Amino acid sequence: MKMHNHTKSLLQILAVLLAVSGLSVPVSAADGGRPGLSGSVAYAEPMEFDYNKDGTLNTVQLWADFEMQPAVGKEGEPGYLPETGYLRRYMKDLALNAPVIGYSNFNMLPDNPLGDKVSATNITISGNTATFTVNDAQFTLVDGGKGYEHDSITVNDGIREYPVSLFAGDIVISQ
Repeated sequence: MKMHNHTKSLLQILAVLLAVSGLSVPVSAADGGRPGLSGSVAYAEPMEFDYNKDGTLNTVQLWADFEMQPAVGKEGEPGYLPETGYLRRYMKDLALNAPVIGYSNFNMLPDNPLGDKVSATNITISGNTATFTVNDAQFTLVDGGKGYEHDSITVNDGIREYPVSLFAGDIVISQ
């Protein structure tokens, strides 16, 4: 779809006004936005776990969500947009297809169903690859197309680099 310059300008103004007002609207890079990383992936095989301690084993799976955009421009200059992004982990009851609060003796999961948003920094996107840092770990995500089967995640925790197995979901990088 071909857009006239004034239409692109109006979309950019609308996006800025919505962002300032606290609302959001998805804007693709083709519409004057910036690249982005989004998605949800299962990073563990389904398992049986009595997460609510009712005596019944439920089929659950560990998932992670992410939403990120790299900085645009230079800080202090007109048009600068700071990087923004987060990663969060949660447990999903597969029968309910919903996040749940997971009891754990080791406090491995947060106390809210969708997990705590952990800020990401050093966000870069190049082609179909995104890199970012969460806490002291460096993540590299590759969007290989629709579905998780061709996507990949690699983590370097400062001691070693390792691939993360994916079991469901999708990584999406927009330009």
